[in-house]
Amino acid sequence: MTSQGLFRADLILRQSRFIGPVLGLETGSPQASLAICSHGSLLAVDRPARRAHGESVVGAIDQMLHRCGLTVGKLAAIAIGIGPGSFTGLRIALSYAKGVALATGCAIVGVPSLDAMALCALELPDLAPQATICPILDARKGEVYAALYRRVQNGLEKICDEFLAQPQALARQLMGGETIVFPGDGAAAWSDALRDLGGGEGVKLAAASATLPPAAMISALGAVRMACGQPDAAGGLQPLYVRPSEAELKAKSPAK
Repeated sequence: MTSQGLFRADLILRQSRFIGPVLGLETGSPQASLAICSHGSLLAVDRPARRAHGESVVGAIDQMLHRCGLTVGKLAAIAIGIGPGSFTGLRIALSYAKGVALATGCAIVGVPSLDAMALCALELPDLAPQATICPILDARKGEVYAALYRRVQNGLEKICDEFLAQPQALARQLMGGETIVFPGDGAAAWSDALRDLGGGEGVKLAAASATLPPAAMISALGAVRMACGQPDAAGGLQPLYVRPSEAELKAKSPAK
């Protein structure tokens, strides 16, 4: 099912001006990101050092909260990117959020990671008025996670939910002449295949350094969900894997 429209960053923050602070976490990609928004403003963003997320993220969260004069006990909610992405990375964020919620009573909100990436790309200064945004993450095994969004007047319309595809097949699917923007680590990993799309005309690969970290939009979207009274039940929130895990695949394989 296609999600509702996603609004520009300024409109999202305006909707959440009575909520805060909300911590945003994105750990499904190789480069984790963190952010805090409060009462309609983005207070801080961070991209922790590229180490195992379990080794770097918790310490980076504590440091960022300290810089903002906050503690986990003052958080209204934790918003987490639920994927798709690294199975291990997604579980780290979810486990952390559930632990903090249990200890402090703060709320949890799950946000599709590709929604946040697409909204970050929407802030690019040279984005064409009718651009298609296709955030992609490297899914390994010669595949990528992707979703499709169309730029509209006040934000984005999600026109295709998250899916798994080979980069070459994705490029063929999107041939059509319109401007296509590819944010995400998958754009760098599969740049040659994507640039071959339509001879490279109208194709833009958005480097991570050119956009806000996805956690910025995750925290803002989480604040909007809180403003609408729509937190998730901590016990029922699960990652959006898209691809079955190795354990699930093995369980479905016939015994030899």
